[in-house]
Amino acid sequence: MPTKKVCRPAGLYLDAHQRAYVWAHKALRYRRAGKFAQAKTAARKALLWLRKVPAMESLAAQKKPSSRHLARIKR
Repeated sequence: MPTKKVCRPAGLYLDAHQRAYVWAHKALRYRRAGKFAQAKTAARKALLWLRKVPAMESLAAQKKPSSRHLARIKR
């Protein structure tokens, strides 16, 4: 059985992973420096970007993602 061609928003997916990694790295740096309030904020932002990844995976399962949905995720 032939496989279906799926439109994958790879750019958004990779962007979310990279942003989560950057914010996690910032959180670690802030914790080492003793700036716990900034570390907590950075950790929350990392988790925010990690929560967006499953939404992007569901978009990858769709044939054609809607532009409105992509705009909501890109924020």
